[in-house]
Amino acid sequence: MAGLNEIIALCKSGQVLEAYSQAKADLEQGMPWAKLTTGKALYYCIRKDAEEGRYEELIVHLDELMALEQLTPENENTIFWIGYFAKKHLSPTAIDTPKRLSALFSRLKPFSFKPGISYSALLEGFTRHDSWLELDDFMEWWNLQNLTPEDYLPLEVVPGRKILSVAERAYIAKSKVLLRLNDRERIEEFLPRMEKLMENHTEMLYLGYFYGKLLLSMGRNTTEALNAVIPFARKKSTEFWVWQLLSDVFVNEPDKHLACLLRAVHCRTQEKFLGKVRIKLAQIYIQRNQLGLAKYQIDKVTQCYLPQGWHLPYEVECWIHQPWINNVASSNHPPVDFQTITDEIIGSKIVEGIVVKRPDKEFAFLKTEKGDYYISPKIVDRNQLSNSEKVKSLVVYEYNKKRKSKEWICVKIMKK
Repeated sequence: MAGLNEIIALCKSGQVLEAYSQAKADLEQGMPWAKLTTGKALYYCIRKDAEEGRYEELIVHLDELMALEQLTPENENTIFWIGYFAKKHLSPTAIDTPKRLSALFSRLKPFSFKPGISYSALLEGFTRHDSWLELDDFMEWWNLQNLTPEDYLPLEVVPGRKILSVAERAYIAKSKVLLRLNDRERIEEFLPRMEKLMENHTEMLYLGYFYGKLLLSMGRNTTEALNAVIPFARKKSTEFWVWQLLSDVFVNEPDKHLACLLRAVHCRTQEKFLGKVRIKLAQIYIQRNQLGLAKYQIDKVTQCYLPQGWHLPYEVECWIHQPWINNVASSNHPPVDFQTITDEIIGSKIVEGIVVKRPDKEFAFLKTEKGDYYISPKIVDRNQLSNSEKVKSLVVYEYNKKRKSKEWICVKIMKK
């Protein structure tokens, strides 16, 4: 016979199987405490299975724990190790991974667990598998409203290097699986939730891209897709991922496709986010035999990735070892008027009005029938604008640093 303290002591000393055998023997003899001690021993078995990646044993021990009615909200450490197993020992590309995830989920979904570290670890483990088509059902069961404040913070995996927060990764994973499912009803229900998260967490830069992808998925053709995403794109036209997104719409229209990618890399954003866009540009230029332009994009990727200790993408590794890379001069002269092309794509607002500028101020406003639009000192100086002058202007929805808010501002003046 073994009491709870003895069982725990054996487990902590590494004698998990011995503790399990003793607890099982007491259970078979009908000892009143044996159900509790066997449940504790099974927890340590599950932990050991998860750490060592033993799927079959994990399932057996989990089933035994459930039969004892010991998988409860209070037994939260168990779900931590299930999440750990899904994260560390299930490969997203392995053929048996979806079946194994489904088997684990089928054992969890009859229960409800409390928000906290273990519950978030379970989510993190499963959201790694965004090709698993049951992931959306899992997330609805998990309920993203159970995310804790800590889940919204980026994670520092090593000093100086952070990864996306649990929350951002979860919303991205849900977006990906919804795109695969192509379920309009689920997408329509999810979009307002995602939009609210974007408004509350502007630091989550990748959310907008997937929000746009979901919007585009609602269209049955290019025109319909554009009608869905353009109002959103107008408001976000200074964000690189908007143009990365729109480039996908125009894959069969070479100049528009190229213009969108160029607009993306000319947006004011951190270089580390532009790697995929620059690789796409390099591929286009190589296909067109514009090798100097391709080299510039390749150099930008290597100059960003290598100092941060990142592995170079496969395509870049291939290109930098080809003979031509050392025989051409780097060039960054866009071969198309990307600004004009992309302005036409989103149909940014063209407004007409009168410049209002005080002599003692460097900035101005464009007064129109629809309202007043801010003109920055840079735009005023570049166009030598004067008070009462009649002009047209391209306006976009952008962040005004001085006012610390988003608003429509003038970005391109067209004098009469």
